[in-house]
Amino acid sequence: MAFDAELSPAPRGRLIVAMILFVALMGLMPALTNMWRVEGWALIPLWIPALAALMWMGREAALYSRRKGCATPAAMAYSRRALPLSAAYVIGLLGAITAHDRLHVDGPALYAIAIVPALPLLGVIWALGRLLVEETDEYQRALAVRKMLVATCFLLVVATIWGFFEDFGLAPHLPAYWAFIVWCVGLGLGGIINKARK
Repeated sequence: MAFDAELSPAPRGRLIVAMILFVALMGLMPALTNMWRVEGWALIPLWIPALAALMWMGREAALYSRRKGCATPAAMAYSRRALPLSAAYVIGLLGAITAHDRLHVDGPALYAIAIVPALPLLGVIWALGRLLVEETDEYQRALAVRKMLVATCFLLVVATIWGFFEDFGLAPHLPAYWAFIVWCVGLGLGGIINKARK
């Protein structure tokens, strides 16, 4: 009885709320930090809710996948890898920003500080590669590949159009790390396309 209750179909409402909360908090934090003129270590309490929402979203996504019956061992291993790496990214980003603002370093130390937030994202890319290698269910692997292909196409389209907008003075320059963010948005779009094609 307890086993049936654990895996019973449940609405995805909590997952959707967690996703909206995470996106809202991540979107609001830069504006709030500028408005309140918060910097350095004082940023940490402001970012903790976003980090908590990320953890909640990851947990709800894993539970939802298990309830839907599509949580393969490889997908669960990916979740176990990606979630801590995502949290490490947020912590590393805050640490790098704080170190840059407070320590005023240059030379090799500045390169070391600048690479800190990138390392967890490289880990996420590795985790995605491991997902493809470890996934034994051919259908689930094909869905993951399709999501990644959609994400790559989405990134190329956005980068191309944005680049021309920049050249014509219609859009501001964006740092190159936005490529990863846009790709992740495309990954979500790929998941929506996968669901629509079922």
